[in-house]
Amino acid sequence: MSAQEEDDLKPSTTPGYKVGAAKTTEEYAKLDANDESLARWKASLGVVPGTTNEASGPKLTVLSLELDSPTLPAGKTIAFDLKDTARLADTKKNPIIIKEGVEYNVRISFVVNHSIISGVRYIQVVKRAGLKVDKMEQMLGSYGPAPDGKPYIKNFEPEESPSGLVARSGTYHVRSRVIDDDGEVYADRTKNRPLARGDITPKQATLFLGAQLAAGLGVLVQLNWNRCESLGCPEYLLTPFICFPSILLGLSSMSVVTIYPLMKRFTDWPQAVLGLAFNWGAFLGWSAVGEIVDWSVCLPLYAGGLCWTLVYDSIYAHQDKLDDVKVGIRSTALLFAENSRAILSALSASSLSLISFAGYLNAQGEAFYMGVGLAALQLSRVLYQTNFDSRTSCWKGFVGCGWAGFWVWMGALGDYILLMS
Repeated sequence: MSAQEEDDLKPSTTPGYKVGAAKTTEEYAKLDANDESLARWKASLGVVPGTTNEASGPKLTVLSLELDSPTLPAGKTIAFDLKDTARLADTKKNPIIIKEGVEYNVRISFVVNHSIISGVRYIQVVKRAGLKVDKMEQMLGSYGPAPDGKPYIKNFEPEESPSGLVARSGTYHVRSRVIDDDGEVYADRTKNRPLARGDITPKQATLFLGAQLAAGLGVLVQLNWNRCESLGCPEYLLTPFICFPSILLGLSSMSVVTIYPLMKRFTDWPQAVLGLAFNWGAFLGWSAVGEIVDWSVCLPLYAGGLCWTLVYDSIYAHQDKLDDVKVGIRSTALLFAENSRAILSALSASSLSLISFAGYLNAQGEAFYMGVGLAALQLSRVLYQTNFDSRTSCWKGFVGCGWAGFWVWMGALGDYILLMS
């Protein structure tokens, strides 16, 4: 999502209003315990002393959105089950047609899974040709888990669809969000990705993946098939651990690449598996250029790259953590939780230490270590500034981590230029 789209969906604020500190359901139950009318109201929300319904995962789940209008046949509504991804994808291809100038209203149903949520509001932005033409913001209120377990239903004030000459020739894009006073967004970002929102089909995505793999194979087969015999190595060194043909070394990375998407369902460490795949170039690059892999240098370089991947991809995963909980996706963002800053700081220090150690073993010069130093400053800035509960901040932090890699690369390049001069 662009920064402009994020700004469009920000809720309005009241000057001077500050959100109070978060409280547990038990704490709410004990507040003003002697006020009988307030106690009855809290009891209607299931908030009574002894309540222990605090839990992890999303506090609120939006079940459906409906459009109702007096112009529809009696008893008919246009409903969207947000769990029906196939129907949502089909709606992208076959958008709903609304007549100009008709009255309609939005209805939303949701359940509160646990805790007390305050200031929940629905925000809807309508755009045409990329320009915002309307924004609706409706307060839903404050809720606790329904005692009977039934969903809450909220009907919004009627709206009127655009009318006039411009409206007749226009296609509108509607984006909505449900957010609370704490800034927690409920299922918004992931559905805007090309595959999830129906811009491309699974078949098209598979064809694109095939094209990418074919292009990668085309590059790979250009690399040298080196053998230890050409270097005069003794026969006992002819093992895949000492001198491995570059093409086979590249192909061997496919095992890790293939299992990575599945790891999100089976382990809390899919980012580590991604690191194993992404940093394979430490071996392949050395093999392609140096003819055999210097494992004493490449292994610490590979481990340093793995730690770096854990840093930037954990920050990236924090963007999706609310949606991931709902669909059973696991990640280091959820695993590290409130300890993310401390753990990622330790991983950053490990990454730069291992990369520096690899540079020492390879006799790198001062320029290389200057690059590592700038990378350390960059990662420190990212980890200090990133708000792990803000998608916008996490995206900036993710991009910022890339600049850390840029400075390491610039240091190595500067070192090489000085060596060649």
